[in-house]
Amino acid sequence: MGDVFARTALRRILLPALIALTAGSLVACGAAHVQEVSPAEIPELERQLSDDPNNGDVMLRYAAALFSAQRCDSATVVARSGARLKPRDALGPLVIGQCREQAGDYDEAIVVYSAYLESNGGEPGAAAVGARRMLATRARAREQARAALERESQLAQVPGDPDIIAVLPLEVVGDSSYAPLSRGLAQIMISDLALLQRFRMVERLQVGALLDEMALSQSQRIDASTAARVGLMLQAGRLVQGGVVQWTSS
Repeated sequence: MGDVFARTALRRILLPALIALTAGSLVACGAAHVQEVSPAEIPELERQLSDDPNNGDVMLRYAAALFSAQRCDSATVVARSGARLKPRDALGPLVIGQCREQAGDYDEAIVVYSAYLESNGGEPGAAAVGARRMLATRARAREQARAALERESQLAQVPGDPDIIAVLPLEVVGDSSYAPLSRGLAQIMISDLALLQRFRMVERLQVGALLDEMALSQSQRIDASTAARVGLMLQAGRLVQGGVVQWTSS
């Protein structure tokens, strides 16, 4: 019964991440049965913990209720205690990580999510923790892109590091339905170049976030001057740029 109790709280915390990253079918099959962990439950959960202070399920649900009440300082402390009692439960790191996200500390949030996944990658909640990590990584990339744009004049005075490579989205020429391949193909190139173990690769999300902040769509061609700006803001001494042409035999 305790596991069911904890999973109910887990769903409440996980659902925003799952909605953001999955199709409507997942939401349709799960959302109707989700019971929210509301701040109104806090007094009852405190009473239960008073009777049974080492109940990890109740403690994690209490942390989730505190999180819902926007009391992240308390929620984090309680979630850490609950995670020590139930280290395989995803609810603890999800509460802690999302509190760090709300504070703008995306690096620490990603560390929390990654540590859980490294030890508990096969647990039922691991997929949702991975989804939350992806959201935090994207948010960090957007924040870094905005900061780079604000500091563009300063960064322009610093030469790029020749050991850092940024791969720009490839220009897809031909049927526009293939345009989404632009960034996916760039990721393949990043992965292949990383095998050399000589260069530090700029993450695709970081490149994409910067281009998005510069209001460059996937279909727009990145000219030489724009590419130079991107390289300076990413502090990359080397840029890889190319294109793919759709070809059909007659």
